[in-house]
Amino acid sequence: MAYTSSSLGNQEHLRNYESYIEFIEFDEEGHQKIVIVPSFPVTSFRWLEIGYNFDDDYDFYIYGTTLYEAGEVTPEQPFVVTWIAWGTLSHRGISFVDGHGVTRYFTLNVNNADSIEDPRDMYMLVEFFQ
Repeated sequence: MAYTSSSLGNQEHLRNYESYIEFIEFDEEGHQKIVIVPSFPVTSFRWLEIGYNFDDDYDFYIYGTTLYEAGEVTPEQPFVVTWIAWGTLSHRGISFVDGHGVTRYFTLNVNNADSIEDPRDMYMLVEFFQ
């Protein structure tokens, strides 16, 4: 199973990598850069637009539209993307094929917990299933 982490991509943090794959989706004031680093190489890495469709029973499902295909992403060559938070529901996510050939899907979420262990405005990836 791939462990994938995400963090803010300031210039100091990005200097830790000789190269990275970058997708500039937002270039507006207030955007941030997010660095997504798998614990081992993954293939078919995609940056997704996440949407929600609420049905009559107040259940919802998540669908994804591919915005960018990065191919292979590794611990040495992570994926960097611009980000702007929009409301409380996630609007972006990733998918990739792990080392066992399984396609995995994650939403990118803002952790709004207010404690030392989970500082406000930290980003987390939450797995979901197609």
